[in-house]
Amino acid sequence: MKTFYIVLLVFVFSHCFGQGNYLTNTTPNGTTSIGSSPENFIEFNGYVYFTAESDATLGELWRTDGTTVGTKLFADIGITTYPGEENYFTIYNQELYFVANNSKDGDQIWKTNGTLEGTYPVTDFSYTIPYLSQYGRIKRLTVFMDKLFFIHSSDEYGWELFTTEGSISTTSLFYDINPGINNSMSDVSPIVIDSNMYFLANN
Repeated sequence: MKTFYIVLLVFVFSHCFGQGNYLTNTTPNGTTSIGSSPENFIEFNGYVYFTAESDATLGELWRTDGTTVGTKLFADIGITTYPGEENYFTIYNQELYFVANNSKDGDQIWKTNGTLEGTYPVTDFSYTIPYLSQYGRIKRLTVFMDKLFFIHSSDEYGWELFTTEGSISTTSLFYDINPGINNSMSDVSPIVIDSNMYFLANN
């Protein structure tokens, strides 16, 4: 299994490589360019997955095995000039979950098993205002008690705590802490300590 040692963002190799973004194990031969504006790095099944831009796409899902030929766009979830904006990467039930926007359905939770065929959304939230504006409506994925909890801003409940077990049928509101469309959840990641999950909310 390949070991990833150090991820350097906006790192300048002024004499050997020029300015750019690189993945490196601290040796020249182990240094690979990884595109523009890389972020949200996570290791999964022998690859490092991350969000990056290229000449052909905006923020989309890439992966690397630590080599130049093994660094490539994995999934172009957004369309044309709109980014997929994949973020909040979380490993749950041996699959990689993340938030993405395909420019048609607004923010949804997606998952992948490392294949394109196994990459698809597991939520089906609907939004009343145009879908292209629905970025940032799902945040802070957290695994707890065999479920995936997350903060979601729905048209019906506002910012509240939701949960899923990896399918549309198992996705639901966990607790409407501040009833109605009033927001309760803050943009702070829940924390799991022992057998409890702690989060910041306003009722």
